[in-house]
Amino acid sequence: MSFYTKKNWFLGILQFFLWVAIGCSFNNQSSIKEEINVILPQWPPKDCLMNEYPKLSRWEVSVCSSTTQNFFYLQDNDFSITVNKNEPVSILVVPITIFQNNDEYYETDFFYPAGGIYPFSKLNNDSLTLDWKNGFCAKCLQSILLSKNETFISEESLISFSGKFNWKKLIEEIESEIQLSLQQEDSAFYNPWLIDFHKLMTSLSERKFSKTLISLNNCTQIDLNNNDYYLYEKKNGEQESEINLFSRFIPENEFLSQKKKIFIRKESTCLLATENEFGILFSCDSQKKVSKEVVLLPIYCERL
Repeated sequence: MSFYTKKNWFLGILQFFLWVAIGCSFNNQSSIKEEINVILPQWPPKDCLMNEYPKLSRWEVSVCSSTTQNFFYLQDNDFSITVNKNEPVSILVVPITIFQNNDEYYETDFFYPAGGIYPFSKLNNDSLTLDWKNGFCAKCLQSILLSKNETFISEESLISFSGKFNWKKLIEEIESEIQLSLQQEDSAFYNPWLIDFHKLMTSLSERKFSKTLISLNNCTQIDLNNNDYYLYEKKNGEQESEINLFSRFIPENEFLSQKKKIFIRKESTCLLATENEFGILFSCDSQKKVSKEVVLLPIYCERL
């Protein structure tokens, strides 16, 4: 994102926060604490590629509210956090997986995170189960909450802003788009991570939202069964078998395995992982011409 675009985004958020600060008072419920148990998604994911996913090394966890930002690693299946009752909290978990490069093993954060938004994600007996489909929405909230480091907005205004937006509606709309793509025989799988993120964030800062903001109109579809792209075979003795390709968006993988169709953003790239340390990088230029190349998957660098 250019400096100009980034500046406009932060100015938009700042303008809205000032509006909120004038017209709203601090939520009294923020002083009431609630402990919730956060349940991580299953690894490997339970789909047709369950036995093909790389081994999990650990989870990178981030929990962000208007007052705190916690980042840590985890190898367990759940953890507990204490939150201010009804104050929005973004929870994200990135699966750090292991790939082999020759005789060496390394970690990668290839896959997109699973996530949840308290209190808008479903709670059962004080437990919140993180979902791969909700990772994008949780990332949106996290970006807004972390923006205070550059906008210097008060906690009261940040709570009011993040709490007023209908996050549950956004979660439901994305789920609806996924289901709609599954019903359309000729459509690739809807991937929310292909949404124009900065356009969406700017609109949210201006208190505007419409379904067009989460459409994939800026994407083109490619069919991996096309001879131009179908180069993914390996030899097992004398027998040839197709290499499994993995999307960064976990829910897409079963569809990708069966339909061999993906969306790619125009004038952008799309990286699919193979079963080893390599990935296939697709690039789409302004003429919708798609090219591909074999690349190494990114090596995970410690952030914490």
